[in-house]
Amino acid sequence: MSKGINVKVKREKIIEALMSKLDDMEYAQHQYNSAKEKYDEDTKKWKDTVAQIAIAHMDITANIGDNTSITSHWYDGESSRIEVSVTVPNSKLPEEPSSPDNPFQTSGYGRNYVGNYDDRKADILNAIRILQLSDEDVVSTATYASVAKYL
Repeated sequence: MSKGINVKVKREKIIEALMSKLDDMEYAQHQYNSAKEKYDEDTKKWKDTVAQIAIAHMDITANIGDNTSITSHWYDGESSRIEVSVTVPNSKLPEEPSSPDNPFQTSGYGRNYVGNYDDRKADILNAIRILQLSDEDVVSTATYASVAKYL
């Protein structure tokens, strides 16, 4: 049977590590937000381009061809929804932009729950405040274990 780890870690070192982690998280979140904005812009441009290609491929001036399907749905008492579906070869379409990965997805549940960016940031800031209030030079293993998931 193995024994648990029992170490004493200096409070100041944990505070420094948590602050460093917080800086890393803020940088990663900023990078993600920038990438997400670019992705949203690229997706809008892609949709506009695909719509233009579909309209050109549909050839509205001619009879509706085999590549076009039209469906009508009753929408409300005064209008209907018309859906036009066009089959376009993939070779004529631009590549769809790929979404950036969010580095702070929530995961787990119960004791293993890890929240999103805001949740993690709040937990780390709380841990830093509590550690700064402590008079102890070192922290217990239990205290270290509670903040270790962020390091």
